[in-house]
Amino acid sequence: MAGDNKPKPLIVEKPKTDEKKRHESFIDIPIKGAGQLRKRLKWSYSAYHMMYAPSAADPKGYYLFGVLNEVEKTGMSLMHASEFIVDSRPTDTAVDPKDDEGQRIADNILQAKIDELVLWQRKMTEIMIDLVGFNAANNEDYYRHYLVLQDLAALRRTQADIKEFYGAVNENYAHQEKRLVEQAEELAKKLKPEKCWYAKVKNGQIKNTLRSFEDKFKAVFPSMKVEDRAVLRTHQVSFGSQSSSLHPGSAAGKRNLKLDDIDSQLTMAAILALHVVVRVKDLMRIHNIKGVLKACADLVKKNDYPAQMHRKATNPDIEVDDFVVVGGDLAQVIKVIKSKYGYKSFRVRYLDKPPLPTTPEDEFIGELVGLHYKNKKAVAEVKAMILKETPGVRPTKKQLNDAMRESIMHMWSIGVKEITLGRPDEGYKKMGEYLEEQKKKKPKT
Repeated sequence: MAGDNKPKPLIVEKPKTDEKKRHESFIDIPIKGAGQLRKRLKWSYSAYHMMYAPSAADPKGYYLFGVLNEVEKTGMSLMHASEFIVDSRPTDTAVDPKDDEGQRIADNILQAKIDELVLWQRKMTEIMIDLVGFNAANNEDYYRHYLVLQDLAALRRTQADIKEFYGAVNENYAHQEKRLVEQAEELAKKLKPEKCWYAKVKNGQIKNTLRSFEDKFKAVFPSMKVEDRAVLRTHQVSFGSQSSSLHPGSAAGKRNLKLDDIDSQLTMAAILALHVVVRVKDLMRIHNIKGVLKACADLVKKNDYPAQMHRKATNPDIEVDDFVVVGGDLAQVIKVIKSKYGYKSFRVRYLDKPPLPTTPEDEFIGELVGLHYKNKKAVAEVKAMILKETPGVRPTKKQLNDAMRESIMHMWSIGVKEITLGRPDEGYKKMGEYLEEQKKKKPKT
Protein backbone atom coordinates (compact mmCIF):
# COMPACT_ATOMS: atom_id res chain seq x y z
CA MET A 1 0.00 0.00 0.00
CA ALA A 2 1.35 3.43 -0.88
CA GLY A 3 1.30 6.31 1.55
CA ASP A 4 1.86 9.97 0.77
CA ASN A 5 3.88 11.10 -2.23
CA LYS A 6 7.28 11.39 -0.55
CA PRO A 7 9.93 8.66 -0.43
CA LYS A 8 10.26 7.17 3.05
CA PRO A 9 13.51 6.79 5.00
CA LEU A 10 14.77 3.26 5.48
CA ILE A 11 12.49 1.41 7.90
CA VAL A 12 14.45 -0.80 10.24
CA GLU A 13 12.68 -3.73 11.84
CA LYS A 14 13.38 -3.78 15.58
CA PRO A 15 13.91 -7.19 17.19
CA LYS A 16 11.54 -7.96 20.05
CA THR A 17 14.21 -7.85 22.75
CA ASP A 18 14.95 -5.67 25.73
CA GLU A 19 15.27 -2.12 24.41
CA LYS A 20 18.35 -1.17 26.42
CA LYS A 21 20.24 -4.30 25.35
CA ARG A 22 19.21 -3.79 21.75
CA HIS A 23 20.51 -0.22 21.82
CA GLU A 24 23.77 -1.32 23.41
CA SER A 25 24.36 -3.92 20.69
CA PHE A 26 23.69 -1.35 17.96
CA ILE A 27 25.97 1.25 19.54
CA ASP A 28 28.81 -0.87 20.95
CA ILE A 29 29.72 -2.71 17.75
CA PRO A 30 30.65 0.34 15.60
CA ILE A 31 32.40 2.06 18.55
CA LYS A 32 34.48 -1.04 19.31
CA GLY A 33 35.13 -1.61 15.62
CA ALA A 34 36.41 1.96 15.29
CA GLY A 35 38.64 1.38 18.31
CA GLN A 36 40.20 -1.70 16.72
CA LEU A 37 40.86 0.16 13.49
CA ARG A 38 42.36 3.13 15.32
CA LYS A 39 44.96 0.84 16.92
CA ARG A 40 46.05 -0.34 13.50
CA LEU A 41 46.41 3.20 12.16
CA LYS A 42 49.13 3.89 14.76
CA TRP A 43 48.21 7.55 15.10
CA SER A 44 48.06 9.15 18.54
CA TYR A 45 45.39 11.69 19.37
CA SER A 46 48.08 14.30 20.15
CA ALA A 47 49.92 13.69 16.89
CA TYR A 48 46.65 13.99 14.97
CA HIS A 49 45.88 17.41 16.47
CA MET A 50 49.42 18.72 16.08
CA MET A 51 49.57 17.81 12.39
CA TYR A 52 48.80 20.25 9.54
CA ALA A 53 46.64 18.13 7.22
CA PRO A 54 48.23 19.07 3.83
CA SER A 55 51.69 18.27 5.25
CA ALA A 56 50.83 14.94 6.88
CA ALA A 57 53.41 12.24 6.09
CA ASP A 58 50.56 9.73 6.15
CA PRO A 59 47.56 11.58 4.62
CA LYS A 60 45.47 8.42 4.41
CA GLY A 61 45.99 7.61 8.09
CA TYR A 62 45.31 11.21 9.04
CA TYR A 63 42.02 11.26 7.15
CA LEU A 64 40.85 7.89 8.44
CA PHE A 65 41.75 8.77 12.04
CA GLY A 66 39.44 11.78 11.77
CA VAL A 67 36.67 9.58 10.33
CA LEU A 68 36.95 7.18 13.27
CA ASN A 69 36.70 10.13 15.67
CA GLU A 70 33.36 11.00 14.07
CA VAL A 71 32.15 7.43 14.53
CA GLU A 72 33.08 7.57 18.21
CA LYS A 73 31.28 10.89 18.68
CA THR A 74 28.23 9.45 16.95
CA GLY A 75 28.25 6.53 19.37
CA MET A 76 28.44 8.85 22.36
CA SER A 77 25.45 10.82 21.11
CA LEU A 78 23.52 7.59 20.58
CA MET A 79 24.23 6.56 24.16
CA HIS A 80 22.56 9.74 25.43
CA ALA A 81 19.60 9.21 23.10
CA SER A 82 19.22 5.61 24.27
CA GLU A 83 19.24 6.71 27.89
CA PHE A 84 16.55 9.29 27.14
CA ILE A 85 14.34 6.71 25.39
CA VAL A 86 14.70 4.01 28.05
CA ASP A 87 14.19 6.43 30.96
CA SER A 88 11.13 7.98 29.28
CA ARG A 89 9.29 4.72 28.53
CA PRO A 90 7.65 4.32 31.96
CA THR A 91 6.00 7.75 31.72
CA ASP A 92 5.30 7.66 27.98
CA THR A 93 1.61 8.47 27.60
CA ALA A 94 -0.39 10.10 24.84
CA VAL A 95 -1.15 13.78 25.21
CA ASP A 96 -4.80 14.77 25.52
CA PRO A 97 -5.88 15.79 21.96
CA LYS A 98 -7.47 18.91 23.44
CA ASP A 99 -4.20 20.00 25.09
CA ASP A 100 -2.71 22.01 22.23
CA GLU A 101 0.12 23.50 24.30
CA GLY A 102 0.99 20.12 25.84
CA GLN A 103 1.19 18.51 22.39
CA ARG A 104 3.45 21.30 21.15
CA ILE A 105 5.84 20.92 24.08
CA ALA A 106 5.88 17.12 23.84
CA ASP A 107 6.56 17.22 20.09
CA ASN A 108 9.34 19.80 20.47
CA ILE A 109 11.09 17.77 23.19
CA LEU A 110 11.13 14.72 20.95
CA GLN A 111 11.96 16.70 17.81
CA ALA A 112 14.98 18.22 19.57
CA LYS A 113 16.33 14.71 20.19
CA ILE A 114 15.57 13.67 16.61
CA ASP A 115 17.38 16.75 15.26
CA GLU A 116 20.49 15.79 17.28
CA LEU A 117 20.46 12.27 15.87
CA VAL A 118 19.94 13.51 12.32
CA LEU A 119 23.08 15.64 12.69
CA TRP A 120 25.10 12.43 13.14
CA GLN A 121 23.25 10.73 10.31
CA ARG A 122 24.21 13.67 8.12
CA LYS A 123 27.88 13.42 9.11
CA MET A 124 27.95 9.66 8.53
CA THR A 125 26.24 10.13 5.15
CA GLU A 126 28.80 12.70 4.00
CA ILE A 127 31.66 10.51 5.20
CA MET A 128 30.19 7.44 3.50
CA ILE A 129 30.13 9.21 0.13
CA ASP A 130 33.82 10.10 0.44
CA LEU A 131 34.73 6.59 1.58
CA VAL A 132 32.96 5.13 -1.45
CA GLY A 133 34.92 7.57 -3.61
CA PHE A 134 38.24 6.57 -2.06
CA ASN A 135 37.51 2.93 -2.88
CA ALA A 136 38.54 3.67 -6.48
CA ALA A 137 41.29 6.11 -5.45
CA ASN A 138 42.89 4.36 -2.47
CA ASN A 139 46.25 6.01 -2.99
CA GLU A 140 48.22 8.47 -0.84
CA ASP A 141 48.23 11.14 -3.57
CA TYR A 142 44.41 11.25 -3.70
CA TYR A 143 44.13 11.49 0.07
CA ARG A 144 46.65 14.34 0.15
CA HIS A 145 44.97 16.16 -2.74
CA TYR A 146 41.61 15.77 -0.98
CA LEU A 147 43.04 17.23 2.25
CA VAL A 148 44.70 20.10 0.37
CA LEU A 149 41.47 21.06 -1.39
CA GLN A 150 39.53 20.85 1.89
CA ASP A 151 42.02 23.20 3.56
CA LEU A 152 42.09 25.50 0.53
CA ALA A 153 38.28 25.78 0.54
CA ALA A 154 38.24 26.67 4.24
CA LEU A 155 40.99 29.27 3.76
CA ARG A 156 39.18 30.88 0.82
CA ARG A 157 35.96 31.11 2.86
CA THR A 158 37.84 32.83 5.67
CA GLN A 159 39.56 35.29 3.32
CA ALA A 160 36.26 36.04 1.53
CA ASP A 161 34.56 36.65 4.88
CA ILE A 162 37.24 39.11 5.99
CA LYS A 163 37.05 40.98 2.71
CA GLU A 164 33.23 41.11 2.71
CA PHE A 165 32.69 42.24 6.29
CA TYR A 166 35.94 44.09 7.10
CA GLY A 167 37.17 45.23 3.70
CA ALA A 168 40.61 43.75 4.38
CA VAL A 169 42.85 41.30 2.53
CA ASN A 170 45.18 39.29 4.77
CA GLU A 171 48.55 38.76 3.08
CA ASN A 172 49.37 35.80 5.32
CA TYR A 173 46.24 34.01 4.18
CA ALA A 174 46.95 35.00 0.57
CA HIS A 175 50.42 33.44 0.86
CA GLN A 176 48.95 30.24 2.34
CA GLU A 177 46.39 30.08 -0.44
CA LYS A 178 49.10 30.45 -3.09
CA ARG A 179 51.11 27.62 -1.53
CA LEU A 180 48.08 25.34 -1.35
CA VAL A 181 47.15 26.06 -4.97
CA GLU A 182 50.70 25.18 -6.06
CA GLN A 183 50.59 21.98 -4.01
CA ALA A 184 47.19 21.02 -5.44
CA GLU A 185 48.33 21.63 -9.01
CA GLU A 186 51.46 19.52 -8.55
CA LEU A 187 49.43 16.68 -7.09
CA ALA A 188 46.79 16.93 -9.82
CA LYS A 189 49.42 16.02 -12.42
CA LYS A 190 49.58 12.52 -10.88
CA LEU A 191 45.83 11.98 -10.63
CA LYS A 192 43.12 10.74 -12.97
CA PRO A 193 40.24 13.24 -13.33
CA GLU A 194 37.60 10.49 -13.36
CA LYS A 195 38.77 9.34 -9.91
CA CYS A 196 38.61 12.80 -8.32
CA TRP A 197 34.94 12.62 -7.30
CA TYR A 198 35.54 15.43 -4.75
CA ALA A 199 37.00 18.02 -7.17
CA LYS A 200 35.46 19.94 -10.02
CA VAL A 201 36.73 18.82 -13.41
CA LYS A 202 36.46 20.91 -16.58
CA ASN A 203 37.61 19.85 -20.04
CA GLY A 204 39.50 16.95 -18.48
CA GLN A 205 41.37 19.26 -16.10
CA ILE A 206 41.15 18.92 -12.31
CA LYS A 207 40.25 22.26 -10.76
CA ASN A 208 41.27 23.53 -7.33
CA THR A 209 37.65 23.66 -6.22
CA LEU A 210 35.56 21.15 -4.33
CA ARG A 211 32.37 19.74 -5.80
CA SER A 212 29.05 20.18 -4.04
CA PHE A 213 27.85 17.23 -1.99
CA GLU A 214 25.10 16.55 -4.51
CA ASP A 215 27.65 16.32 -7.33
CA LYS A 216 29.85 14.03 -5.21
CA PHE A 217 26.86 11.81 -4.49
CA LYS A 218 26.05 11.50 -8.20
CA ALA A 219 29.72 10.87 -9.04
CA VAL A 220 30.09 7.87 -6.70
CA PHE A 221 26.55 6.49 -6.92
CA PRO A 222 27.25 4.17 -9.90
CA SER A 223 30.08 2.49 -7.96
CA MET A 224 28.10 1.98 -4.74
CA LYS A 225 27.57 -1.58 -3.60
CA VAL A 226 24.01 -2.70 -3.06
CA GLU A 227 24.42 -2.54 0.72
CA ASP A 228 25.52 1.11 0.41
CA ARG A 229 22.56 2.03 -1.81
CA ALA A 230 20.20 0.32 0.61
CA VAL A 231 21.12 2.74 3.41
CA LEU A 232 22.08 5.87 1.45
CA ARG A 233 19.17 5.60 -1.00
CA THR A 234 19.18 8.72 -3.22
CA HIS A 235 20.55 12.18 -2.59
CA GLN A 236 17.21 13.70 -1.62
CA VAL A 237 16.01 10.79 0.52
CA SER A 238 19.20 10.71 2.59
CA PHE A 239 21.00 14.05 2.57
CA GLY A 240 17.97 16.07 1.48
CA SER A 241 15.60 14.70 4.11
CA GLN A 242 18.26 15.19 6.79
CA SER A 243 18.37 18.87 5.90
CA SER A 244 14.80 19.32 7.10
CA SER A 245 15.96 18.57 10.66
CA LEU A 246 19.14 20.65 10.44
CA HIS A 247 17.84 23.84 8.83
CA PRO A 248 14.82 25.99 9.67
CA GLY A 249 12.00 25.77 7.16
CA SER A 250 8.52 27.08 6.54
CA ALA A 251 6.80 23.67 6.73
CA ALA A 252 5.09 22.76 10.01
CA GLY A 253 6.91 19.43 10.36
CA LYS A 254 5.66 16.31 12.10
CA ARG A 255 3.09 16.18 14.86
CA ASN A 256 2.21 13.63 17.56
CA LEU A 257 5.77 12.29 17.71
CA LYS A 258 6.52 9.14 19.71
CA LEU A 259 9.57 7.68 21.43
CA ASP A 260 9.62 5.12 18.61
CA ASP A 261 10.40 7.98 16.20
CA ILE A 262 13.58 8.72 18.17
CA ASP A 263 14.35 5.00 18.32
CA SER A 264 14.17 4.74 14.51
CA GLN A 265 16.55 7.69 14.08
CA LEU A 266 18.96 6.18 16.62
CA THR A 267 18.95 2.89 14.72
CA MET A 268 19.55 4.62 11.39
CA ALA A 269 22.52 6.58 12.76
CA ALA A 270 24.00 3.40 14.22
CA ILE A 271 23.63 1.55 10.90
CA LEU A 272 25.37 4.37 9.02
CA ALA A 273 28.20 4.38 11.59
CA LEU A 274 28.54 0.62 11.15
CA HIS A 275 28.83 1.03 7.37
CA VAL A 276 31.50 3.70 7.86
CA VAL A 277 33.56 1.35 10.04
CA VAL A 278 33.37 -1.43 7.43
CA ARG A 279 34.31 0.98 4.63
CA VAL A 280 37.34 2.18 6.60
CA LYS A 281 38.36 -1.45 7.24
CA ASP A 282 38.21 -2.14 3.51
CA LEU A 283 40.25 0.95 2.64
CA MET A 284 42.87 -0.19 5.17
CA ARG A 285 42.96 -3.53 3.31
CA ILE A 286 42.35 -5.49 6.48
CA HIS A 287 41.40 -9.11 5.78
CA ASN A 288 41.19 -12.37 7.76
CA ILE A 289 39.41 -10.51 10.52
CA LYS A 290 37.81 -11.87 13.65
CA GLY A 291 36.08 -10.54 16.74
CA VAL A 292 34.29 -7.22 16.57
CA LEU A 293 35.59 -6.32 13.09
CA LYS A 294 34.20 -9.58 11.73
CA ALA A 295 30.88 -8.83 13.44
CA CYS A 296 30.82 -5.40 11.75
CA ALA A 297 31.60 -6.84 8.32
CA ASP A 298 29.07 -9.65 8.66
CA LEU A 299 26.30 -7.27 9.70
CA VAL A 300 26.91 -5.13 6.61
CA LYS A 301 27.87 -7.68 3.97
CA LYS A 302 26.03 -10.85 4.99
CA ASN A 303 22.74 -9.33 6.10
CA ASP A 304 20.73 -9.33 2.89
CA TYR A 305 17.52 -7.98 4.43
CA PRO A 306 18.22 -4.24 3.79
CA ALA A 307 19.30 -5.04 0.21
CA GLN A 308 16.15 -7.11 -0.37
CA MET A 309 13.96 -4.28 0.91
CA HIS A 310 15.86 -1.83 -1.27
CA ARG A 311 15.41 -3.97 -4.39
CA LYS A 312 11.72 -4.39 -3.58
CA ALA A 313 11.29 -0.62 -3.24
CA THR A 314 13.29 0.44 -6.29
CA ASN A 315 12.49 -2.44 -8.63
CA PRO A 316 9.03 -3.76 -7.68
CA ASP A 317 7.30 -6.54 -9.62
CA ILE A 318 4.74 -4.28 -11.27
CA GLU A 319 3.87 -4.34 -14.99
CA VAL A 320 1.75 -2.41 -17.46
CA ASP A 321 -2.01 -2.88 -16.76
CA ASP A 322 -1.44 -3.86 -13.10
CA PHE A 323 -3.75 -2.19 -10.60
CA VAL A 324 -1.92 -0.14 -7.99
CA VAL A 325 -2.50 2.24 -5.09
CA VAL A 326 -0.72 5.59 -5.12
CA GLY A 327 -1.13 8.01 -2.24
CA GLY A 328 -4.35 6.26 -1.27
CA ASP A 329 -5.83 6.41 -4.78
CA LEU A 330 -6.63 3.48 -7.09
CA ALA A 331 -4.81 3.60 -10.44
CA GLN A 332 -3.64 1.43 -13.31
CA VAL A 333 -0.11 1.32 -14.69
CA ILE A 334 0.12 2.49 -18.30
CA LYS A 335 3.92 2.72 -18.59
CA VAL A 336 6.98 1.31 -16.82
CA ILE A 337 10.00 3.65 -16.70
CA LYS A 338 13.49 2.40 -15.89
CA SER A 339 16.29 4.81 -14.96
CA LYS A 340 19.95 4.48 -15.92
CA TYR A 341 20.51 3.04 -12.43
CA GLY A 342 17.88 0.34 -12.92
CA TYR A 343 15.32 1.98 -10.65
CA LYS A 344 11.68 1.78 -11.73
CA SER A 345 9.05 4.49 -11.95
CA PHE A 346 5.52 4.15 -13.24
CA ARG A 347 3.11 6.27 -15.22
CA VAL A 348 -0.34 5.58 -13.85
CA ARG A 349 -3.88 6.52 -14.80
CA TYR A 350 -6.22 7.20 -11.90
CA LEU A 351 -9.33 5.02 -11.90
CA ASP A 352 -11.11 7.00 -9.22
CA LYS A 353 -11.26 10.75 -8.82
CA PRO A 354 -7.66 12.06 -9.37
CA PRO A 355 -6.07 14.31 -6.71
CA LEU A 356 -5.89 17.07 -9.31
CA PRO A 357 -8.90 17.17 -11.67
CA THR A 358 -6.68 18.38 -14.52
CA THR A 359 -4.15 15.54 -14.03
CA PRO A 360 -5.72 12.14 -14.78
CA GLU A 361 -2.25 10.61 -15.22
CA ASP A 362 1.01 11.03 -13.33
CA GLU A 363 4.42 9.42 -12.77
CA PHE A 364 5.73 8.06 -9.45
CA ILE A 365 8.86 6.30 -8.23
CA GLY A 366 8.42 2.59 -7.49
CA GLU A 367 8.61 3.10 -3.75
CA LEU A 368 5.39 5.11 -3.80
CA VAL A 369 3.43 2.65 -5.94
CA GLY A 370 1.82 -0.25 -4.09
CA LEU A 371 0.65 -3.29 -6.03
CA HIS A 372 -3.08 -3.89 -5.59
CA TYR A 373 -3.82 -6.59 -8.17
CA LYS A 374 -1.81 -8.30 -10.92
CA ASN A 375 -3.88 -7.78 -14.06
CA LYS A 376 -2.25 -10.35 -16.36
CA LYS A 377 -2.78 -13.24 -13.97
CA ALA A 378 -6.35 -12.21 -13.16
CA VAL A 379 -7.29 -11.81 -16.83
CA ALA A 380 -5.85 -15.25 -17.65
CA GLU A 381 -7.85 -16.83 -14.83
CA VAL A 382 -11.09 -15.12 -15.92
CA LYS A 383 -10.51 -16.14 -19.54
CA ALA A 384 -9.95 -19.78 -18.55
CA MET A 385 -13.14 -19.71 -16.47
CA ILE A 386 -15.20 -18.27 -19.34
CA LEU A 387 -13.88 -20.83 -21.81
CA LYS A 388 -14.69 -23.63 -19.40
CA GLU A 389 -18.23 -22.45 -18.71
CA THR A 390 -19.07 -21.25 -22.24
CA PRO A 391 -16.70 -22.92 -24.74
CA GLY A 392 -18.11 -21.04 -27.72
CA VAL A 393 -17.37 -17.58 -26.32
CA ARG A 394 -14.08 -15.93 -27.33
CA PRO A 395 -13.74 -12.62 -25.44
CA THR A 396 -11.14 -10.19 -26.79
CA LYS A 397 -8.24 -8.98 -24.71
CA LYS A 398 -9.81 -5.51 -24.54
CA GLN A 399 -13.12 -6.94 -23.32
CA LEU A 400 -11.37 -8.92 -20.60
CA ASN A 401 -9.27 -5.94 -19.51
CA ASP A 402 -12.30 -3.64 -19.46
CA ALA A 403 -14.30 -6.17 -17.43
CA MET A 404 -11.45 -6.60 -14.95
CA ARG A 405 -11.07 -2.83 -14.58
CA GLU A 406 -14.79 -2.41 -13.88
CA SER A 407 -14.69 -5.24 -11.34
CA ILE A 408 -11.67 -3.79 -9.50
CA MET A 409 -13.22 -0.31 -9.43
CA HIS A 410 -16.52 -1.70 -8.15
CA MET A 411 -14.85 -3.64 -5.31
CA TRP A 412 -12.78 -0.57 -4.44
CA SER A 413 -15.95 1.50 -4.12
CA ILE A 414 -17.80 -0.89 -1.77
CA GLY A 415 -15.16 -1.30 0.93
CA VAL A 416 -11.87 -2.60 -0.47
CA LYS A 417 -10.49 0.95 -0.48
CA GLU A 418 -10.93 1.32 3.28
CA ILE A 419 -9.53 -2.16 3.96
CA THR A 420 -6.49 -1.49 1.74
CA LEU A 421 -5.82 1.86 3.42
CA GLY A 422 -5.77 0.32 6.89
CA ARG A 423 -9.36 0.95 7.99
CA PRO A 424 -10.76 -2.61 7.95
CA ASP A 425 -13.69 -2.00 10.32
CA GLU A 426 -14.92 0.82 8.11
CA GLY A 427 -14.42 -1.28 4.98
CA TYR A 428 -16.26 -4.36 6.21
CA LYS A 429 -19.11 -2.21 7.47
CA LYS A 430 -19.38 -0.63 4.03
CA MET A 431 -19.41 -4.06 2.38
CA GLY A 432 -22.11 -5.24 4.76
CA GLU A 433 -24.26 -2.24 3.97
CA TYR A 434 -23.79 -2.86 0.24
CA LEU A 435 -24.84 -6.53 0.56
CA GLU A 436 -27.90 -5.57 2.58
CA GLU A 437 -28.84 -3.05 -0.10
CA GLN A 438 -28.47 -5.72 -2.79
CA LYS A 439 -30.72 -8.09 -0.86
CA LYS A 440 -33.45 -5.44 -0.80
CA LYS A 441 -33.15 -5.01 -4.57
CA LYS A 442 -33.39 -8.74 -5.23
CA PRO A 443 -36.87 -9.60 -6.62
CA LYS A 444 -39.05 -11.79 -4.41
CA THR A 445 -39.98 -15.22 -5.79
